[in-house]
Amino acid sequence: MTLGIEPSSPSYVENIYRTNVVGSYGAGRYRQITSEAVRAARPFIEYRAVMDSRTRETHASLNRKVFRQSDTGWGRYAPPNSWQCRCTTV
Repeated sequence: MTLGIEPSSPSYVENIYRTNVVGSYGAGRYRQITSEAVRAARPFIEYRAVMDSRTRETHASLNRKVFRQSDTGWGRYAPPNSWQCRCTTV
C-alpha cells in the first residue's frame, strides 16, 4: 500500500524540494541571527507566521511572539519547525 504517494509523484517531489530549500534557508538564517555581531545589535527575535488558511495552530500561536536571544529555549521554535513551514524570524 503506497497511500497514493510515490517518489515520482509531483506533489511528493515538490514537498521534498520545498522542505529542503526552506530547511537550508532556516539554517542559514539561524546562523546569521545568532552571530555575535547580530546578537549585540539586536538582542530580540520575533517569530512570524504567514497567517493564512494553511497556517497550523501551533505556528499561529507563536506569531508575533518575541524572544530574548539570551534565552536558550527560543531555538526550538526557529523555523522551519515542521514540514512545509513558511514561518520566519525577524
